[in-house]
Amino acid sequence: MGAHVHDKKENLEMCSCPDCPSFKNSPLTGALYCARGKAEEDVLEAGCNCSFCPVADKYDLKLEYYCVRGKSSDLP
Repeated sequence: MGAHVHDKKENLEMCSCPDCPSFKNSPLTGALYCARGKAEEDVLEAGCNCSFCPVADKYDLKLEYYCVRGKSSDLP
């Protein structure tokens, strides 16, 4: 299992989801998908910022597209 990312204000403020190409090209309304789970909306995979996100760095996350895959803690 991946790292458990805490769903807290500090992480939400660092989250790069709103700046992501996939976020901007999809009808997404959430953020911090690595902690909260995959998006309820359909995601157009147009690029991913997870690798450059301060939250991913803080928790040493290795995957991308948490908006499609789900919570980090639920993934291998």
